[in-house]
Order: sequence, then structure tokens, then C-alpha cells
Amino acid sequence: MGVKIYVLVHSEQGLLLTLARAIAQGAAEAGSECTLFRLPGDAPSDALASLPAITHDLLRSADAVLIGGPSRSGRMCSAVCDFLDGLATLQSTGALVGTVGSGFTSAGGGARGFGGHEAALQSLVSSFLHCGMIVVGVPPSALMDEAAGASPYGCCMSGATGTGGRLLTAAEEALAKQQGAFVAQTAARLQLADTVAALLVPGAAAAATAALPSPVLRAVTPVKAAAAAAQPKPKPKAKPPQPPTPKSKPPPQPRSSGYDESEFDVPEPAPEPDEAELADTGSVELPQGFKAPQKMSERRGSISANMESSSDLNAKLHDAAEVGDADIMVLLINAGADVNALAYHGETPLMAAVKRDCIDVVNLLLDRGALIDVANEDGSTAYHLCCAFGSLNSLQALVSCKCDTNLLDDEGLTGFTLAQSAGEDKVVAILSSMCIVD
Repeated sequence: MGVKIYVLVHSEQGLLLTLARAIAQGAAEAGSECTLFRLPGDAPSDALASLPAITHDLLRSADAVLIGGPSRSGRMCSAVCDFLDGLATLQSTGALVGTVGSGFTSAGGGARGFGGHEAALQSLVSSFLHCGMIVVGVPPSALMDEAAGASPYGCCMSGATGTGGRLLTAAEEALAKQQGAFVAQTAARLQLADTVAALLVPGAAAAATAALPSPVLRAVTPVKAAAAAAQPKPKPKAKPPQPPTPKSKPPPQPRSSGYDESEFDVPEPAPEPDEAELADTGSVELPQGFKAPQKMSERRGSISANMESSSDLNAKLHDAAEVGDADIMVLLINAGADVNALAYHGETPLMAAVKRDCIDVVNLLLDRGALIDVANEDGSTAYHLCCAFGSLNSLQALVSCKCDTNLLDDEGLTGFTLAQSAGEDKVVAILSSMCIVD
């Protein structure tokens, strides 16, 4: 999708950089362009010296911003607060409206429930909302019960000394990657929504953004404007009858010239050519100023001319499948996108959906006629990808649709063998229970 994500970190000893890197890795693995920055004015530690310093103007180009620093007695450290206070200009001009915002921190005693990290992360929320940003936290999962100091407001490194100076546990690292991926996916969906709105209702997105104080690249407003523009306009109400106005005397008429107007020949208007004549305008001399009526096929053509080509719709369908946005996919399919269109390496939207196990998208594509057993350039079908990526929900959906479980990829491997090689024990167990083995 090409979304830009900036991870801003402040740490006097560079210890919080461990958490920032895990978050950035999760965002990058979700397909975003992620960059780490340190706050301006810092006297960077050796660990942060290699990071570029962020500027307020540079934030204008970000699709999402994650900011983190140590918490101090239930609030963010002064360096982070000073940076947020400096966003007044961007706030007044609306430069950050629609940008995704998220936070992370470190706290002593956070694992024992008294680090104040949740209050510190909530203070970031108020700053984000004042700038018109879209706040994203950590999605609920089983990792919340395993990671110390886990919170829906953002990730936290907790340590007895208050520095977070230790390696992340497996659960903490997985939760940090999950936050980064969730931020990246949210930003990608918002960016995709704007693009689809411009494709389906030309001019609606531009009209919506023109009314705002500054260009908004990722706001939901264009989508709402596009939906409103697509609704039929209500018929105007009939005006109530008005009382009759008193008649006024007609103005005096000029005297007659004495000539009889019937003596003059008044040319009759030229007859409109019929449909057969319109088919060959080269042999018919049309009256001056005559405008041929527009046929229904021509009207459809003019509408299609205002839209991007079908290949653009197909490309956006793949993007929506990758981020799991079924609602936008319905709009694109109804507008003419091909559910079996091939993208990179011969991949179909169904293949993109099963790799992330987006079951809503998988069911939508299957209902709309997606081909199940088509293979990509590597000879892998959607079934092979389910086995290799451990997509349990998608696997069950494909098997229920009678996919061919005996097909081999270009390396002569079955789905069962791929699951064994990838260490997907749950997939192996499901296939064994269905008697689908080599």
C-alpha cells in the first residue's frame, strides 16, 4: 500500500529503543514503509545517535505516527510533552487530520499494576484528538494475559528500576509487533478508502477535502461524501398554490404598419433527423446548432470515462484483500472489479486473503465466484497457501468448497507436506482428521 509510518522514541539511555524496534518491525512486516526517529533537542545516547531527529514539518508526510517515551508518575516524560506542545501550528492548520496516532512507554512497577503507564498513554490520546488524528491502540488478544504491563492503550516495557532495561519476553515482543501491524493496517485501510472513493465517485473525494482547512489524504470524510453523492437526490416538494394576483392593464400596443404579415414567407424549422440518419452523420447535413441526442450506450461510456480503468479497480481489490477490508471489496466488485484478477506472480485476491486468514474476505470471494484451484507462478493454490501459512479458518472454508487437496506445487509438494515443513501442527492435525495425508 505504500503507507509511511514514523516511530518516534525518546530514551535517555536508549533502553526503550528495544520496544520501538519491535513495533517498527511489526509495521514493516505488514507492508508499510517504517522509519525510526528520535525527538528533536535530545542529547542522544549512543544507541539513539544514529537515528535522525524528527521535525514538525516532517510529520505532514506521515500516514501514521507512533510516539514513545518513559512515563513519570502517570504522565509522559517532559521531552515527549514538550514535543506535543509544539504541534500547535500543525493543529491549527489541520495538517494532521486523519493521520493515525498511537503510543508506547516504559514504567517501573508496571508489571505489578502501579507503574502509571496507562495514565501516561491516555494523556497521548488527548493530544492526538486535539490534532484530529485517528487513535489506534493494541487490539485484544491472548497476549494481553501473557505480556507484563499489557494495555489496550499501547505497549509498555516494565522493569523494577523503571528503565525497561532488559530484553523483551516473547509475549512482549509479539504484542509490540501486533501494535505496529495494527497501526499499519489501519493506515492502509484509510488510504485505500480514499482511493476507492475517488474511483467510484469522481470528484467526491476532492470536493470533500477542498472544504477542509488543509489537504486530508487519509480521512474517512471523502468516503462519506462519495456515499452521499451516490444517493438519489430527493424530489423537490410541490409549492403550495399562490393566491391569484390582480390583473394589470396591458401596455399600449404600437400602431399597425398596415402590412399583411401573411404576405411574407416564414421558413419552417428543419425536421430533426431520425435514428437511421444519425447513424451516418456524414451523409446528412445537420442544421446549424443541432445537437444529436445522447444514446444510452454513450451515456454509459461517459460515466466509464470518468472512472479509472478496470485494471485500477482490480489493483485496489487486491489491496483490500491484503488488509482484509470486505466492505470496500463489495464496492469494488459491484463496480466491475474481477474477483479472479491476477496480480504479482499470478496471485489472486483469494490467495492474498488466505495468507492473512481473513475469513470474511475469503467467504465474500467464494460467494462471488472466486476460482479455488487456480495456481500462481509457483504452482501454489489457495489451499497450498493455507497449509503453509497456518490459516485454519480459510483452510476449512476451502475444504468445505471441495478444493482439490491432491494438487502438487511446482516442487511436487502437497498441502500436507507444506504444513509439516512449516511446522503448522494445527493444520497437520486438521488434515489428518479429514484423512487428507500424503
